Amino acid sequence: MGLRTRGKALENLYFHEEELSFRLHGLRSRLMGLWAASLMHKEDANSYATEIVATSIGSEGDEAVFNKLHDDFIAAGVGVTDDAIHDQMSSLLRCAADELRDGISQFGNKRVA
Repeated sequence: MGLRTRGKALENLYFHEEELSFRLHGLRSRLMGLWAASLMHKEDANSYATEIVATSIGSEGDEAVFNKLHDDFIAAGVGVTDDAIHDQMSSLLRCAADELRDGISQFGNKRVA
């Protein structure tokens, strides 16, 4: 394998991993938005989840999501601790990873069939 071929392969791997990370955090943010919307009794949970996803895009990512949720919970009078928000973020990240993994494996199975 030539140096250029190897370099291109590593570049492709990097972009693939970045895309997966983006999708994973986007899905986690959506799940966080749905969770928070249910606690705050929001009428349009999907719209709120979309807000949370939009908040997650940017340089601050997880911190921006945490800050928005924290502020929105306070404004809504919902007593959720910072630790509970962080725990839910971790838990839903694992759920999002499982969902993404299952989706990829199902897609792979459909292509083979």
